[in-house]
Amino acid sequence: MKNIESLKKEEKNSQLKLKEFKDNYKTLEKELEHLKLKHNNNKNQIERYKNLINIKTRIKNSYEGFYKSIQDFMTYVNKGKFRNIVEGVVVELIKVDKKYVEAINTALGGSAQNIIIEKEKHVGEIINFLKSEKIGRMTFLPMDTIKGRELNSYQKRASQIDGYIGTGDKLVKCNEKYENIFQFLLGRTIICQDIDSGLKIAKSINYSTNVVTLDGEIIYSGGAITGGSKKKTNNLIGREEEIVKLTNKKKELINETNELEERLKSYIEKIKGVNKKLDNQKNFIREKIKEREKFEINYTNLIEDIKIKSEEKAETEDKIQKSISKINSLENEITTGLNESKIINKNILDYENKVKDNDVNLEEVKKEELDLKNKINSLNIELSTKENELKIDNSRLEEIKENITEIEENLDNALKEKSQNEKLIEDSKEKINSFTKSIKDKSEILRDKKTNFTNLRNERKKIQNSIYEKQSQINSINKEINNLQKDVNSLEVKIERYENKLSNTKDKLWNDYEMNFAIAKKFIDEDFSINSLNKETRSLKGEIKKLGDINVSAIEEYEETSKRYEFLAGQRDDLIEARDKLHNIIKDLTDKMHGIFISEYEKINEHFKNVFIDLFGGGDAEILLSDIENPLTCDIEIYAQPPGKNLNKISLLSGGEKALTAISLLFSILKVKPTPFCILDEIEAALDDANVYRFANYLRKFSRNTQFLIITHRKGTMEFVDTIYGTTMEEEGITKIISMNLSEIVEKEYLDE
Repeated sequence: MKNIESLKKEEKNSQLKLKEFKDNYKTLEKELEHLKLKHNNNKNQIERYKNLINIKTRIKNSYEGFYKSIQDFMTYVNKGKFRNIVEGVVVELIKVDKKYVEAINTALGGSAQNIIIEKEKHVGEIINFLKSEKIGRMTFLPMDTIKGRELNSYQKRASQIDGYIGTGDKLVKCNEKYENIFQFLLGRTIICQDIDSGLKIAKSINYSTNVVTLDGEIIYSGGAITGGSKKKTNNLIGREEEIVKLTNKKKELINETNELEERLKSYIEKIKGVNKKLDNQKNFIREKIKEREKFEINYTNLIEDIKIKSEEKAETEDKIQKSISKINSLENEITTGLNESKIINKNILDYENKVKDNDVNLEEVKKEELDLKNKINSLNIELSTKENELKIDNSRLEEIKENITEIEENLDNALKEKSQNEKLIEDSKEKINSFTKSIKDKSEILRDKKTNFTNLRNERKKIQNSIYEKQSQINSINKEINNLQKDVNSLEVKIERYENKLSNTKDKLWNDYEMNFAIAKKFIDEDFSINSLNKETRSLKGEIKKLGDINVSAIEEYEETSKRYEFLAGQRDDLIEARDKLHNIIKDLTDKMHGIFISEYEKINEHFKNVFIDLFGGGDAEILLSDIENPLTCDIEIYAQPPGKNLNKISLLSGGEKALTAISLLFSILKVKPTPFCILDEIEAALDDANVYRFANYLRKFSRNTQFLIITHRKGTMEFVDTIYGTTMEEEGITKIISMNLSEIVEKEYLDE
């Protein structure tokens, strides 16, 4: 059995192991908390990116930031109207490097919202649609008519000046089919580093083309310059790229969170393993303690047994002493008896020697008899083994005979099958011969059919060629007919046009001059010149333009505007009257507010001094108005003098002093205007431990009239509260609220004492 010391050592070792397991468990828990925080942050980030992507896609799809007309028109396009005609808005079809975005945006200007279409012939249809739907005006860039532009040889000299980057079309990426469009829009716009290099470039080319800086300043052809600070606007370029970047970031975060989830699972498994080890170690310690306790009980029992045994030993020792004396007396009697027995033994030995001589012969005979018996037994054993072997050989011989009969039977069957197979082979040979004959006959037939087929194919080709010739002739005739038909149609159209012109001139002659063609013939002027007449009409039209547009409904419009003027004048008078009343109300309110503010300010200031002294343990503090005559609009300055320091503004105090001064002001406001319930969110985070205890003690006093709900991580504050609430997540995704009523615990402890 183990002694108590060894058991105590084992218990100590197991306690140390238990401590190690607990430390491992704590480190794993910390790492798990860290991973959970990271996991939650990643989830929040993913949600943020999702929202951003949704917002960006909604902005992109709704064309937010574009002209209203573009927004309305593109919604029709996205629904399917003109989808095959319209390629898209200019800014949608380009990709620009981030550093050139501002420059390209400025260079494009309003043309960034131009719409690229496939062909010029569709413009009329689209414009009619815009008019019918009253969408508005916009600029279209047909791909089949727009031609690219580039710098001339004189303007290309600008590339030699420092700060020159390139023309705008070279800094954008687009599909090859749109290259002409972007050469047209940006091919003659120079992009440069800054305004200084821009001015040098513009001077070198004599202000012959637009120059744009990376910051968005623009020097126009002719010398006008635009620049300065710009309001941050929603940039139209690169919206698609921004969405792609955000989606990529979101994917990266999702992958990271998946990895974190895997790590969390592994950590949870590790914690479970450590928990199991902890439980096992605890059970082991319990068993060891039980074993030690049992051992101690056994040890005490043994000590008692030893006491009893020692008493018994003393009794037995007395008994032994008595028996020793008896033994000594008996030994004396034995020595006398031994002497007598020696004499008797001598006599017996003499007698036995005589008997031995007679028994020698008898023993030899017995030995011979035993040898013979052994030999007989060995012979019998050999005979039985030989008989067994003979039986085994006989059985094997019978088995061989049976096998031979079976082989003979199989051989007969095989011979019979051989004869049958030979017959079948002969029959099949005959069949093969007949088949070969039939194949030969059929191959001859096939050869004949092939020759017929080739002949027929050749005939078909000849017929097809003749058909193609005829078809081409028919096509050429049809073309001629179509051309003639077109000519006839065009002539008919011309005839109709001239007939219409003639009828129109006849109508005009009659309506304007009340004469027919026959009468008008008499007034034909052979010296008439169409050019002089055109000049005269132009001069007359110019004079009409100078007169301006004739407004037929001017009188009706005047009556309407005069009525509207009277109505608006009445409303203006009402508004002036209402304004004056409001001014009077505001004045009364400001007077009342002034009085209330001053009285409340004085109360708060008085309480602020007292609370400051209580919290700081001395010192002085004051709230001052910068303009006492205008207290509602003036600045409020807080001056504080902690113990052992000079009076300073709150902005010059340390972080902890600022926080405690702000807390003093808060409590002074609550004293002036108490509230039944107040929430404080980590208000004492910047305070040191000593000030935390002061704050908590003061809060405890203040809680008689006001109930406080405090969010805190500071132990000093927690010590003074009545009830603590905490949240934990024992299982992933399930938040559990834990509460602890400290006031009940304090009462119990007090009662126990």
